[in-house]
Amino acid sequence: MLPAALRRGAGFAFLWLLFSEGNLDAVWLGAIAVILATAASLRLMPPRHYLRPRAVLAFAFFFLRNSVVSGLQVALLALDPGRHPRPRCIDVMLTLPEGAPRLIVAGALGLMPGTLSVRLDGAMLHVHAIDADIPVAAEAAALEAQVARMIGVAP
Repeated sequence: MLPAALRRGAGFAFLWLLFSEGNLDAVWLGAIAVILATAASLRLMPPRHYLRPRAVLAFAFFFLRNSVVSGLQVALLALDPGRHPRPRCIDVMLTLPEGAPRLIVAGALGLMPGTLSVRLDGAMLHVHAIDADIPVAAEAAALEAQVARMIGVAP
């Protein structure tokens, strides 16, 4: 619990410094705000998984790269007059632990062009795809593997 409190406290202190533009005139007010925010975050969201910094960067690169590629695919689909989208819904079974890991996958997959996470029922993620040719299951599996590395769990 202490490492999580220190990390979160440092994050909140950094945010306070940004918002106050580095003005230390009311540092006592900032300290109180940081302590209260840290305590509230630990109470509302107890630490279960720890992010690995290198894996977070790898996840960000993976997400950006796939977003660009998916965006180009959707743009080509929209601009090709001879091709008509064939929307579909697909169910993907997630293997990550319940809670934040599954929510990260659902949210990130919903941000990829051409797909939208519709509903998460336990381990079943319902996804809408703009075209039947989009490999939703493969994208979800790759995304799940990235999230698993990022939080240090096996999918």
